[in-house]
Amino acid sequence: MEPTWKQRLRQKGFYHDDRKLQDFFIDDSNLNNDFSHIFQISQKGQLVINHVINVSNKLYSRGGKSGEGYIGIKEVLNLLSSINDHYPHFYTEEERVLLFQNANNIQQRMRVKVSAAYLKHALNIPANAKHPNPILPKIEEIKDITGENDPSNQNRFSFIPGLLHKYEMLLAYVSINCASHFRYCYRLDLFSGISDKEKANMLQVASYIKTFNSLIDKVKQEDSYWDEKTRIWVHKKSGEALFHIREILFSGGDPMNLPNSTLIRYMVLMAEAGIKTIRIGTKELVFNPDRFDDDFWNALDLFHKYYNDVRIEFVGHYVHPYELIDAKTNAQGEYEYDIHAEYHVRENIKPVLNAMNERRTWIGHINQFPIIAGINDSPDVLRLLMYWTNRLSIIMHNIYACREIFDHKYFRRENTIDVQYKLVEQAKLGLSGIENHGCLIMSTEYGKMEVIGFEKNSVLLRINRFMHGKKYDNSLIKIDLNKLKPEQKFYWLTNDIIQTALTPESRIFLNEDYSFMKELKKMAANHVSKTKEISPKMNGQVTIEVIGENNLSNQINVNLNSSKMTLATILADYGIVEAACQEKLSCCTCVGAIETIPNGVLSQPTEDELDITDTVIKSFSVEGTQIRAGCQIILQPGVHYKFTSLNNLSKLKTQVANFQS
Repeated sequence: MEPTWKQRLRQKGFYHDDRKLQDFFIDDSNLNNDFSHIFQISQKGQLVINHVINVSNKLYSRGGKSGEGYIGIKEVLNLLSSINDHYPHFYTEEERVLLFQNANNIQQRMRVKVSAAYLKHALNIPANAKHPNPILPKIEEIKDITGENDPSNQNRFSFIPGLLHKYEMLLAYVSINCASHFRYCYRLDLFSGISDKEKANMLQVASYIKTFNSLIDKVKQEDSYWDEKTRIWVHKKSGEALFHIREILFSGGDPMNLPNSTLIRYMVLMAEAGIKTIRIGTKELVFNPDRFDDDFWNALDLFHKYYNDVRIEFVGHYVHPYELIDAKTNAQGEYEYDIHAEYHVRENIKPVLNAMNERRTWIGHINQFPIIAGINDSPDVLRLLMYWTNRLSIIMHNIYACREIFDHKYFRRENTIDVQYKLVEQAKLGLSGIENHGCLIMSTEYGKMEVIGFEKNSVLLRINRFMHGKKYDNSLIKIDLNKLKPEQKFYWLTNDIIQTALTPESRIFLNEDYSFMKELKKMAANHVSKTKEISPKMNGQVTIEVIGENNLSNQINVNLNSSKMTLATILADYGIVEAACQEKLSCCTCVGAIETIPNGVLSQPTEDELDITDTVIKSFSVEGTQIRAGCQIILQPGVHYKFTSLNNLSKLKTQVANFQS
């Protein structure tokens, strides 16, 4: 039987009841950690993590059957149909029938998922309102699902799984789960699995950072010069700039779907690897504001106490002003977007905003979002969003052009780049200099391209962010729309546009090699990566016994025909669990009591799994039971598995307790 969360801490000598970490603090300033291959967390860091496990871990419910939100078209539409007063505002009966008929295709593109808090806010609209919101599916989104498997060719910049190193900062996929699923999502390929992206191993990421920065130091000492013009260190032969990694974006999925202990552990790893700014890309403020509770802020305050040189930036993705404020309509039921009108901020986000603003010396809050047809492609909507983010102390960052994900055509429609640029500029009318921030950006394979002007059938671009190692004397690019073929429109900086509408000089420097920096990244990745073991093909049969209500059991017989088939895969196929995060340890929908016959065949849990199971054990009060995540249990031939879901486990424990009393 595996130790409970309290037993784990006691075994390590860290468990305490008085909530005073400093009583157990050990000065590790003189300790030497070996970062060369396996990153070791310092004793200070381990104490911070264990304190969070002990004090600040809890399970956060987002509504629905399993606490992960309302999942699937059937559940969401049935829920809406039960709300008679509001249901007609979202779908007609004809639309509802079409959605049910095409449910599989819609689900395959992007699972329908809505958190209770977001749905409640969406329903809290004036009685005469007409329009749906951006998390509910439309049948039009599957009419043309063409798009790129890997938008902007991101895998080109991934040197270890789950990590992008394109600029001087990193992006790590730390979670494959969100409280709600936005129908237009930049990470669509991550959720569908079509681009083979996966969750990052953050120990490996920490080692990569330390190794890469050491390589930069070595090059600076042995093979670089100080460029007086740019005032930076550059490599002698290639002329490529030499910068350390000092910033990382936690992305996914939504990092705020992770347990507090996992999130803090990842932050400790990054801080001890040398990171100075941690961005947390999240929409949890509007999807599930209760996630930002006292336990979370206590965990964050503790991290700041011992790593006070690390800044935290919450990066919101608020696409519409009515995600932050209550909606207002006119007599015809049309939404009003007037910066001079009076609006009310959502009550449940006020405490979160106050908590962030109280910590402004080390916590920032910014917003970036895409332009989406039918949602925010109107100057008055964008204007009100810019105005209210500024009012709420949220800094407007980038406004993104619609990336070419699957089915981008429905979400983009006829909004070419010049049209989107005009929308943004028109939205700034009437706003002051401190309110009108935000520039239109294309996040392309060649870097972040800022749209800076439009004149006489030409669009002017500026390379806003260079790929790591590149530096240009001239960063301007001109797109000559007159050179486009009759069937071409400038929606994105595609290869066709580059070959057709760019000057030869621009084409050359866009495709310029940056081989030296790329080799450094490969060297760092090779140094920390482990060879993946190829799982042997499993053949044979397993039996899965599912314990339901009143201790009744159902038996499933499975023929194995794969090298890696998990318990959660089978349970999800039979509708027993939801596997909301697609088996990436970013939710707890497949967690339960798991036993085997014979005993002792289960592999040892990882730290990520222990974070999830410990949180569940604490929240459901099911200590003394073998709680595991089904997605981590690889089925083996000839083994009998016994699974009890958390809800049934709690009911069984209650029944036993009542019987004993």
